[in-house]
Amino acid sequence: MSLLNKARSWLTEKVEQAAGELVTYSRSGESHTVTAVVGQTLASEVEQGAARIAYSDRDYLIAVAALRDLGFGRPRIGDTIAHVIDGEEIVFYIGNLDGAEPAVRFIDQNRDVWRIHVKRKED
Repeated sequence: MSLLNKARSWLTEKVEQAAGELVTYSRSGESHTVTAVVGQTLASEVEQGAARIAYSDRDYLIAVAALRDLGFGRPRIGDTIAHVIDGEEIVFYIGNLDGAEPAVRFIDQNRDVWRIHVKRKED
């Protein structure tokens, strides 16, 4: 492993330690707690006169090894992530962005962290 790859792995670990939050990842009735870093993707921008409106969606960054070790492997569209936010459990499902970006992708060339795009599940 090159020095740069070691540094990337170290940084990924430190970000998870500093900004990681516990979430519940579920698929087909099986659920496990994992550490995830909350992210955001700019979904679209609309200009209305002098104003610009930006729409963003929620992402979760989860270590590939964490999901692999739990037996999930690659995240799938329809899997859910439950996250307690301000005392309320909110459930999100993995879904495609409205643009060309896929719902699940690696964050960098090391391929050790998934960027998982989610949408809030309606009750």
